[in-house]
Amino acid sequence: MNNSFFEPVDGAVEGRTQSQRLVQLVDMHRAALLKYVNRILNCAEDAEDVVQETCVRLMRVRDLWRGEREVRAFLFKIATNLARDELRRRRTRCHGMHLPHDSLDLVGDEQQPEELVDRCIALEVISSALSSLPPRYRQVFSLHVDEEMSYRAIARQLGISTKTVERDMSGAQELCQDRLLKARRAVAA
Repeated sequence: MNNSFFEPVDGAVEGRTQSQRLVQLVDMHRAALLKYVNRILNCAEDAEDVVQETCVRLMRVRDLWRGEREVRAFLFKIATNLARDELRRRRTRCHGMHLPHDSLDLVGDEQQPEELVDRCIALEVISSALSSLPPRYRQVFSLHVDEEMSYRAIARQLGISTKTVERDMSGAQELCQDRLLKARRAVAA
């Protein structure tokens, strides 16, 4: 009888044993790894994502039947690189700076004369700010606010990325807020 027929079965058992050992090693280091990545990113959700991706990438590595120290060092190296990638992504997309237009308070609810610009003046200020926007910013803003389109739908319609739509909306909102704030200060002075 040919023993080569049984070799894949043995290899599969060995592969399963190695996978189980890697899972044990990852579990042993997960808390420390999560704490480390969280310190780098300062965001628990992003840190959890990076740790999960680290584990996935470790599982993909073949011939990693090394000692526990090497696996720990390798885990932390992968996590460090992924965390750096995330920091780079944040810088390019202004992470945390973008807010949906619904959550912004462009016109206050309070009717305190010393704090609130007359509603008509505020609308004129915003209208003026929107008209001074670059055409694409104005188009993105109009599609989202007037047509109630999602960022993804706007991106598809204009042939740009969703991140570009977010950046354009953020720029439009920032300009409107800035102009409104200046108008309020001028009235208060």
